Amino acid sequence: MRSFRTIAVWLSAMGGTALAATAFVSGCGGDDNAAVAPQDAATTTDGTVVEDSPSVQPDGPTVHPDGGVDGMTPEVGDAGDAGVDGSTPSLVTAALLAYPRNQATAYCQRLAACCGSDAGNFNLASCISDNQQGGWEFSLPFPLSILDAGHIALDPDASANCVNLIGNFACPTSTAAQYGAITTACFQALRGTIPIGKGPCMSAFECAPGSYCATVPAASDAGDAGDAGPTTECKALLAVGQPCGTDPSAPHDTACSYQGSGSTAFCDRHAIHDAGIVCQPGIPNGSLCTSDYVNYDNESCVSLMCGDDWNCGTTLTQPTSLQCGPYQRDAGDGG
Repeated sequence: MRSFRTIAVWLSAMGGTALAATAFVSGCGGDDNAAVAPQDAATTTDGTVVEDSPSVQPDGPTVHPDGGVDGMTPEVGDAGDAGVDGSTPSLVTAALLAYPRNQATAYCQRLAACCGSDAGNFNLASCISDNQQGGWEFSLPFPLSILDAGHIALDPDASANCVNLIGNFACPTSTAAQYGAITTACFQALRGTIPIGKGPCMSAFECAPGSYCATVPAASDAGDAGDAGPTTECKALLAVGQPCGTDPSAPHDTACSYQGSGSTAFCDRHAIHDAGIVCQPGIPNGSLCTSDYVNYDNESCVSLMCGDDWNCGTTLTQPTSLQCGPYQRDAGDGG
């Protein structure tokens, strides 16, 4: 995850709820420095899921060969009345609402196995509850209630591929290729439907591919001399070299790449490059993905993973004790 590696111990000691809240504020409030272990997408509880979790297949992952956000086949229900921005309430399907829990279930089942735990000493229910919002590398919107607005379409094939890959993440060591494949698949699962220049929006996940949710001045009514205040709309992604830290309401990385996926560029808030806080192309393998060995962003790397040695494209040890510890218990402990 986008993370502070050196303060994760403090957050882990505070418990899952505190960890979750910090991760989500970081991931969606303008700073991607989620204070969690790199793989652990810490989350809070959400009660909107209406579908049982899938069973994770034990065989190896298969990467979706050509899926991209522009090539999605959305999962939709019956046609409904179109909204002013072209979205339809029918996009809010049972499959869409179940998807966050399915992601969390796949992750937690695999985490239990990689932590060396069995059903008797791993609190699977607590893990699933903690890991529903944010998702793998913040590939899910926060808060999950954004899914109810009808501006996000689910690609059934890409979402199934994401869940399958998460359920088979490599441990105790992941290569950048393995880790990046999961991130790529999960960011293909959701597509926004609000066009560029339209709004309001609550999240970059609601905006069409190639755009992000930005604050803009509100248009004043004719004859009204007062200030109507700012509003939001979907704007085209910023180009490399453009300042990306000027809008406090938008997570910075979403301004540089769709949904903050790192697919085109990243917001260099940590001043890894001399150009300052601007959109930058991905960092090549073998180059540092941090300037201070504290702050890092997996999506700053072309490979989509900052390794154990703080370089892009190396390897990552997972899970760590910080990922396993909160959910492990003695076999006789019913808590």
